[in-house]
Amino acid sequence: MIEIKHATESDAQTLAELGRSTFIETFAKDNRQEDMDMYLAKTFGLDIQREEIRDPNRIIEIAWSENQPAGFLHLLMNGETDPSVKGERPIELLRLYVDSKWHGHGAGAALMDRCLSLARDGGFKTIWLGVWERNFRAQAFYKKHGFEVVGQHIFRLGTDDQLDLIMARSL
Repeated sequence: MIEIKHATESDAQTLAELGRSTFIETFAKDNRQEDMDMYLAKTFGLDIQREEIRDPNRIIEIAWSENQPAGFLHLLMNGETDPSVKGERPIELLRLYVDSKWHGHGAGAALMDRCLSLARDGGFKTIWLGVWERNFRAQAFYKKHGFEVVGQHIFRLGTDDQLDLIMARSL
């Protein structure tokens, strides 16, 4: 059974470790180690996680199963919206990460359902995200949940400029 709980500052270490491990298992095989190291250091440090948890413009929640973290969601309110997103009152799904051992066990779907519910409850009308053009598993997951490609932008991983597809859906 998956239980989703709002992240608190005491969860910063868990988020840092889960973010790092899921990012590595998803992207390390396709990227240079130096670029991975740069990105991980600036994105998943303990202090960075604490700051993000405290930020009132962010919603971060963790999916737990039997006291083990299975994944997490990270929504960004009032951030800069990609110009390709045309829907009203947008919110960004910054991260929806699931540990690979939980793939196929409902953690991703539960987190997505929670994202959509949180966004609707917050009065948002559109949800959008960026996904690497080569992350086909994630793209299929988002399409299954009603997202469509509306544009693209450059995502910098370390020193490597990569192409992200922008996907969005109305709420």
